[in-house]
Amino acid sequence: MERVRRPFHFPVRGGSEELPGWFLRTGEGSDVQQQGRWQRVPGGTGRRAPAFPHDPPTAPIGRAPAFTRVLMQAHRVAPTEVNVLLTGETGTGKEVLARIIHGESLRARGPFVSINCGALPEGILEGELFGVRRGAFTGAVADREGLLVAAAGGTFFLDEVGEMPPSLQVRLLRVLQAREVLPVGGRVATPLDVRFIAATHQDLDARVAEGNFREDLFYRLHGVQLHLPPLRARAEDLELLIRHFLQQAGEDRPLTPAAAAALSSYAWPGNIRELEHALAGARALSRGEASIGLQHLPDRVTRPAPPRPVQEVVPTHPTLAALERTYIEWVLAVERGNRTRAARVLGIDPSTLHRKLARPFPDDAS
Repeated sequence: MERVRRPFHFPVRGGSEELPGWFLRTGEGSDVQQQGRWQRVPGGTGRRAPAFPHDPPTAPIGRAPAFTRVLMQAHRVAPTEVNVLLTGETGTGKEVLARIIHGESLRARGPFVSINCGALPEGILEGELFGVRRGAFTGAVADREGLLVAAAGGTFFLDEVGEMPPSLQVRLLRVLQAREVLPVGGRVATPLDVRFIAATHQDLDARVAEGNFREDLFYRLHGVQLHLPPLRARAEDLELLIRHFLQQAGEDRPLTPAAAAALSSYAWPGNIRELEHALAGARALSRGEASIGLQHLPDRVTRPAPPRPVQEVVPTHPTLAALERTYIEWVLAVERGNRTRAARVLGIDPSTLHRKLARPFPDDAS
């Protein structure tokens, strides 16, 4: 497969730092991915499209040190062939980062194919991943190519890999070891040239210890681990994200001071995805009005429930550093993102709190 790199500057929106990156254009026609399968675009050449067929990857939005550090790590690992494991809470942007890594890689001309391992029943997930040969089971009336083969020459993204059934973990391990795919009901394996990026919101170390995730598969996927920080640890990015989502929707009405204050003080347990949906709902409810007000925001934002007890959010078998970081983030959530009040509760200076939050999560330290 021909791989050509053309340089461009990859700016981090909201920050002064520029991350170098690589961008590849395709011809006028290509195939695109839709709902896990491929469809033809008029004028297509038969090639499958990269994750970014016409423009560079969307610039990540944020300037928080914990976030920009992850972006720099992603930039360093992107041109390599090492597998990447992305961790972080739901809604922190793991798939977005996976697409950025693919777009900066030497495989950017190849396809970016993804599947959610927790969204499909085991039998269907197996067929989607590995493919099916005619007659393999009742209803298999024709050969069907699996998504792993469809990703040849590109990147395969395993979303929520921690929810993959144990039997399929064994099959995936063989794919990673032998670099070949055997379809369901097949006898001849197909060689595979794919880079894997996996993501999970779960503690895979704990699942391995509990016997729910294969240790050998974990180490195969865990070439490099990147941990995306939660939105509550990126307070300086909240205003940038709000402005981005409103501008992206063509919204030029202002937020009222009360609405802006509520958005700033909420802990956002659903992270960026929850913020995006909350703003979309507020825009819809405020149609015909001059501004977006407090009454248009979800009740959970204007009257948030108290955070879970700290003992419920502590990781399994934490190190002392991980325990400290978890407690800091819990206090920050209790204080609804107000770092000054959180620092007062913790008995440290706000500058010390800022430095602690800028460091990587201890379990992700390398």
